Parts: sequence; structure tokens; C-alpha cells
Amino acid sequence: MGRASKTKGSRFERLVCRQLSLWISGGRSEHLYWRSSQSGGRATTRAKKGDTTLHVQSGDIAAIDPEGHHFLDVFYVECKNYKSLKLDSLFYRTTGDLAKMWIKTREQAKLYGKQPLMIIKENGQKPLLLSLGGSEDSRDCVYACIAKLSIYVHSFDEVLATNPNSFIDAGEKANANARHGGLASDGSSEGRVSLDVSDGMAVGAKLLKPGDPRRSHRRKRLSL
Repeated sequence: MGRASKTKGSRFERLVCRQLSLWISGGRSEHLYWRSSQSGGRATTRAKKGDTTLHVQSGDIAAIDPEGHHFLDVFYVECKNYKSLKLDSLFYRTTGDLAKMWIKTREQAKLYGKQPLMIIKENGQKPLLLSLGGSEDSRDCVYACIAKLSIYVHSFDEVLATNPNSFIDAGEKANANARHGGLASDGSSEGRVSLDVSDGMAVGAKLLKPGDPRRSHRRKRLSL
């Protein structure tokens, strides 16, 4: 990765830190989170050896204020900002670099017993949030479901307008299920929470924009 790409990635991580801080603090603080040391590399290396003491520094985002710890106790966050994420490969063929990034994020989240979150952005587009599920509050933020990769694709900006406590509670429930033999944070049959989403959002793997006539207001029960 060149210097320009690293600078671009770091700038995006700082923006996400600010946005998450405002979300979790209810607008009171921009400084709950900051970029992890080596983008979480040190914590991941230790976790592979069985040492998860740096769990609040895992992933790309670290908590620098006690108020921010709870969210990162539940979620493992990665940030990706590229000129092109080649979303067509993800949505239509479930292959490509982004699919590989998601699988790696799931695997690393599992090391810490957390739920994986990937916040992604490509040039000229608004950011998206990839997850295994979500909360009742975030159901209307879902653009698409890619069952093969266990991905729910949300509008990140819309998620930031929901209740963060509900989102965290849903993640905690999924982690608890995983610890007790339910659904796992790797997307297999452990730890998923049930979420109501609008019928038509998960049409194959097609990304449906807000206002698309196929996004009806009827509710459909999906297992996340």
C-alpha cells in the first residue's frame, strides 16, 4: 500500500472514530475512540497466542475513554476506504477482495469473542456497514443481505441515527448465544439475533437503494 493510500485510510479511520464517538456519547464527545496501534496488528498477534488482554485495541478502532469501552467489548471494527471496492463482485458473485476482507474480519473477531463490523467506503459513495446482524432500530438501514457470506449491508450514516444501546444489546445477545453454543461470530450457525427488515431488501444479493420500489413496508422475519 502506497503512502497516499495509507494517508487516505488513516483519514477515514479518524473520521469513523469521531462519528462513533458522537454516536455512543449521544453527541457529547468526539474523543471516545482513536486509531488502534498498528491498526490493531499488535493485539491480533497476541490474540493468536491466546492473549486477549488488548481486546479494546483490537481492530482498527481503539477506545481512549472508558465510556467507549462497552461498544468495543462487543464489536470488532475494521475500516476500509478505497478508490473502488468492486462491490459488484461482492453482491453478484460473493467473491473478490472485499469478500476476503470480510472473511478475515470475521475470523479475527472470533479470536476475541466479538461481533465483526466492517465500515467501508469507496470514492464518491457514502459509507456502508457490514455486519452479521443488527438491532430492531437498525432494520430500516439494511440495503441487502448476502446469505452466502452471512453479511447484512447497512447504510452507515443511517445506523448512526439509531439508538446505539439497542445495537450494542443485539451484539451482546449474539455473543452470549455464541458462548452457549448458539451462533458464532464467524457467520456459522451460532450467535445470530433475529431482525425484522423490510420485505424486498434481500433480493438475491442485489443492493437496493432507499426509495427503490422493491423496498416495500411489509415486514419479514430474518435470522441474523
